[in-house]
Amino acid sequence: MPDTRLSNDRIAQILDQIADLLEAQGADPFRIQAYRNVAHTVRTADESVADLTREGGQEALQGLPNTGEGIARVIASTVRTGRSDLLEELKGEVAPGELFR
Repeated sequence: MPDTRLSNDRIAQILDQIADLLEAQGADPFRIQAYRNVAHTVRTADESVADLTREGGQEALQGLPNTGEGIARVIASTVRTGRSDLLEELKGEVAPGELFR
Protein backbone atom coordinates (compact mmCIF):
# COMPACT_ATOMS: atom_id res chain seq x y z
CA MET A 1 0.00 0.00 0.00
CA PRO A 2 1.40 3.44 -0.92
CA ASP A 3 2.72 5.65 1.81
CA THR A 4 0.37 8.63 1.54
CA ARG A 5 2.31 10.35 4.31
CA LEU A 6 4.85 11.39 1.68
CA SER A 7 4.08 15.01 0.94
CA ASN A 8 4.62 16.53 -2.47
CA ASP A 9 7.44 18.57 -0.99
CA ARG A 10 9.18 15.45 0.33
CA ILE A 11 8.86 13.68 -3.02
CA ALA A 12 10.23 16.80 -4.75
CA GLN A 13 13.16 16.89 -2.30
CA ILE A 14 14.00 13.28 -3.19
CA LEU A 15 13.89 14.13 -6.91
CA ASP A 16 16.13 17.16 -6.32
CA GLN A 17 18.60 14.98 -4.40
CA ILE A 18 18.68 12.51 -7.28
CA ALA A 19 19.38 15.39 -9.69
CA ASP A 20 22.18 16.69 -7.44
CA LEU A 21 23.81 13.26 -7.24
CA LEU A 22 23.48 12.69 -10.98
CA GLU A 23 25.12 16.06 -11.53
CA ALA A 24 27.97 15.15 -9.17
CA GLN A 25 28.51 12.00 -11.23
CA GLY A 26 28.60 13.94 -14.50
CA ALA A 27 25.38 12.43 -15.86
CA ASP A 28 23.65 13.67 -18.99
CA PRO A 29 22.51 17.28 -18.37
CA PHE A 30 19.12 16.53 -19.95
CA ARG A 31 18.52 13.72 -17.44
CA ILE A 32 19.51 16.00 -14.57
CA GLN A 33 17.17 18.74 -15.81
CA ALA A 34 14.36 16.23 -16.24
CA TYR A 35 14.54 15.34 -12.52
CA ARG A 36 14.63 19.03 -11.58
CA ASN A 37 11.63 19.78 -13.82
CA VAL A 38 9.57 16.97 -12.33
CA ALA A 39 10.57 18.04 -8.82
CA HIS A 40 9.13 21.47 -9.62
CA THR A 41 6.00 19.89 -11.10
CA VAL A 42 5.48 17.77 -7.98
CA ARG A 43 6.20 20.65 -5.60
CA THR A 44 3.63 22.88 -7.29
CA ALA A 45 0.97 20.22 -7.98
CA ASP A 46 -2.50 20.99 -6.61
CA GLU A 47 -3.14 17.35 -5.75
CA SER A 48 -1.26 14.88 -3.61
CA VAL A 49 1.14 12.92 -5.81
CA ALA A 50 1.05 10.06 -3.31
CA ASP A 51 -2.75 9.90 -3.64
CA LEU A 52 -2.49 10.13 -7.43
CA THR A 53 -0.10 7.18 -7.34
CA ARG A 54 -2.40 5.17 -5.11
CA GLU A 55 -5.38 5.83 -7.33
CA GLY A 56 -3.84 5.55 -10.78
CA GLY A 57 -0.37 4.07 -10.43
CA GLN A 58 2.61 4.91 -12.55
CA GLU A 59 0.42 5.61 -15.56
CA ALA A 60 -1.35 8.44 -13.72
CA LEU A 61 2.00 9.98 -12.85
CA GLN A 62 2.93 10.08 -16.51
CA GLY A 63 0.00 12.46 -16.94
CA LEU A 64 1.85 15.08 -14.89
CA PRO A 65 3.76 17.69 -16.94
CA ASN A 66 7.39 16.78 -17.68
CA THR A 67 6.99 13.26 -16.25
CA GLY A 68 8.20 10.40 -18.39
CA GLU A 69 8.06 6.68 -17.73
CA GLY A 70 11.40 6.41 -15.93
CA ILE A 71 10.80 9.20 -13.44
CA ALA A 72 7.20 8.09 -12.95
CA ARG A 73 8.57 4.66 -12.01
CA VAL A 74 10.95 6.26 -9.47
CA ILE A 75 8.10 8.26 -7.91
CA ALA A 76 5.72 5.28 -7.82
CA SER A 77 8.34 3.10 -6.14
CA THR A 78 9.15 5.85 -3.64
CA VAL A 79 5.49 6.28 -2.73
CA ARG A 80 4.95 2.53 -2.52
CA THR A 81 8.00 1.81 -0.32
CA GLY A 82 8.60 5.15 1.42
CA ARG A 83 12.15 5.32 0.04
CA SER A 84 13.93 5.72 -3.27
CA ASP A 85 16.11 2.82 -4.38
CA LEU A 86 17.67 5.06 -7.03
CA LEU A 87 18.58 7.70 -4.46
CA GLU A 88 20.15 5.08 -2.19
CA GLU A 89 22.08 3.62 -5.11
CA LEU A 90 23.36 7.04 -6.17
CA LYS A 91 24.39 7.89 -2.61
CA GLY A 92 26.53 4.76 -2.61
CA GLU A 93 28.20 5.68 -5.89
CA VAL A 94 29.22 9.24 -4.99
CA ALA A 95 32.09 9.87 -2.63
CA PRO A 96 31.13 12.47 0.00
CA GLY A 97 33.85 14.88 -1.12
CA GLU A 98 32.51 14.92 -4.69
CA LEU A 99 29.22 16.39 -3.51
CA PHE A 100 30.97 19.58 -2.40
CA ARG A 101 32.95 20.25 -5.57
